[in-house]
Amino acid sequence: MKRAMVLNLVLLLSLFALPLSAENLTLFVPEPEGVFIQRFDEDPDLGNVRVVVQIGKDGLDRLAEVTGHGDFIVLGGEGGETIFRDDGISPDDKAGDGFFAGVISIDEAELQERAETDQTNTGGRGTVTIPGFKGRGKTGSKTATAFNFTDFQAGKIVSFDRALETVDTSADQIPQAPDGTLGQLTAAHERLDVTTADVITPGTNNFQERVLMIRDLSVVQDPARTLDPCTGAGTSMGVWTFGHLMQELANQGASGINPSHLAEQWVFHWGTTQNINSFNVPPRAAMTSLINDWRAASGGGDLDLSIAPFRLLAIVPRLDLRRTTGSSGGYNGVSNGKFLDAGEARFVFGVVLPPGYNTAPFLGTVNLGGGCRALRFSVIFEYGVPKCECEDVRAWARSWRVLASLPFPSATYNARLARLTEQFVRAGANPLKPNSSGLNQLRTNEVSMGTPWEFREFRLLTFPFDFFHETTTVDTPNNDTAAGPSFQNTATLSNFILAGPNPVPLLLGGQNFLGANPETPSPAFAWNGPLPLDAANLVAHSNLRHGFSLGTCNGCHAGETGNTPFVHVEPATPAGLAAILSGFLTGIAANDPIYTGVGAPIVREFDDLERREIDIKRLARTRCFRFKQINRRHVLAALEKTRVLPLNLFEKLPPEPSDERSSFSLDDLLAGLPTQPH
Repeated sequence: MKRAMVLNLVLLLSLFALPLSAENLTLFVPEPEGVFIQRFDEDPDLGNVRVVVQIGKDGLDRLAEVTGHGDFIVLGGEGGETIFRDDGISPDDKAGDGFFAGVISIDEAELQERAETDQTNTGGRGTVTIPGFKGRGKTGSKTATAFNFTDFQAGKIVSFDRALETVDTSADQIPQAPDGTLGQLTAAHERLDVTTADVITPGTNNFQERVLMIRDLSVVQDPARTLDPCTGAGTSMGVWTFGHLMQELANQGASGINPSHLAEQWVFHWGTTQNINSFNVPPRAAMTSLINDWRAASGGGDLDLSIAPFRLLAIVPRLDLRRTTGSSGGYNGVSNGKFLDAGEARFVFGVVLPPGYNTAPFLGTVNLGGGCRALRFSVIFEYGVPKCECEDVRAWARSWRVLASLPFPSATYNARLARLTEQFVRAGANPLKPNSSGLNQLRTNEVSMGTPWEFREFRLLTFPFDFFHETTTVDTPNNDTAAGPSFQNTATLSNFILAGPNPVPLLLGGQNFLGANPETPSPAFAWNGPLPLDAANLVAHSNLRHGFSLGTCNGCHAGETGNTPFVHVEPATPAGLAAILSGFLTGIAANDPIYTGVGAPIVREFDDLERREIDIKRLARTRCFRFKQINRRHVLAALEKTRVLPLNLFEKLPPEPSDERSSFSLDDLLAGLPTQPH
């Protein structure tokens, strides 16, 4: 109660102290409680659809806190905005009721198609039960209702939710280890061997396997596009090999950077102490052995990328990580429908030791046969997809969704997938980034070179051309006591959690906060602070703690997701099996690792592939609405002079054909984008 009173006082003062300028056209829209549309015939120049966005009390408080006002929301991109108002001026009905109204355009045939396909997906019943998610946590089931085009045509105001989609019910017979792991860790971090006889079907379906977590051996061992580093079988520098990805990253024709030198400079980061955000990241001595053996196999000179000791485990589109204006991804978890990108796409590799490599320095190797051994060492190339127009993002989602309809396994499927991956892998994929590469970051996750389990992150930072820099890891404070002060179980962390959710900053209270090599000492690890123990807020505080910890690298890969054995895609999967997946991906329920309140434990449920399936299917069917941009100068002048919006937001603007206007996704306002980017 006291916190609310203080917040209201701060907001009241901010309305008088905050200069109303361009900064007050903040592209921020709290997650709505509902979106409604209605036919609009009053002014064809503005559009043909009136949109009403309902924002609840918490969202209104957040809106005022972020923007300094609470009577309008801004959608679109910077310099190309539209405004929905809640000040009682048309098209708004009543001031201050939390219903924000604006006018946009769409071809009514698209709305009719939405209604018809929704009905088809309900089997003609009009409603269907679908999984519910909040962020990346599963919240049981909810009822979804088909869009009512008949009522819309009749002029009624109707609910406009995301496209109605259901989860594929087909079972895919992908071999899996009995408990989703490779057995229990021994004292030496070794794993028990698993054979192909010890398999079950995981909690996935055909759609997830062919679109979202592509790990079938017919793909990841495609001899035309991959190379088996153990046997040499396949295609040297094929388009899905580590060597090809590194070659395209270097973009030697433009940058002059030798791809072999780029790869060698990257692996040498483990050879010396790195100082990142003031934290000393110690070397992992075993990497020297790997480099020496790779160099020896290369003939003693530059590292030969065509025999790089990395086997492909999975190809993973991550459209659910798309960003919109008003949100930078991460903890914001909000959308205003104007895309900044189409998310990410990833290649997941595991490090192997081919015949002749020294295995002695490494912990817990797994026998792949023929003298080759796998390490518990993942390498993930994470590419951004620079598509920002609604129609382009939708087309990108559709291009992945169509994979589910192709013959599988087949040469047709693999060829179509290769055309998709080359769009973000090829040199020049993003001319606005270093080396013109589409790479966002390169991440590693390993325990094979020493304990405890460790994550690292690498980026190309300097434009136009660059080598790798080891960086801080997203949204994860330091917990390596050898590198610097750990924030685990500290008042600093507790205060940060209770003030959230917020992205983890580089500095906090004058201290270097964001960590460089998050460590995971055990499968039960979870971030915690000495949170207040008052009974009234115990569950709420536990939810804040869980959300924060789930957003970190080491929390997400350990105790928060049911004692995940550190990886979600197992790099040491035995030969003959598709990569083993964690329960977090395929479906698991786990008790909160910290909560000790009275009564039943808090149960956290996850099924992230199911969440991604619903999301990409809906994104493929999003409707792209168009809006007339406000007269920005006129609006700002009115705000600076009177502190209220002008009656006409479009004063003195010439007519503009609707098909030439900016577009955005009204559906994505309700997307509930994940608050954890991992």
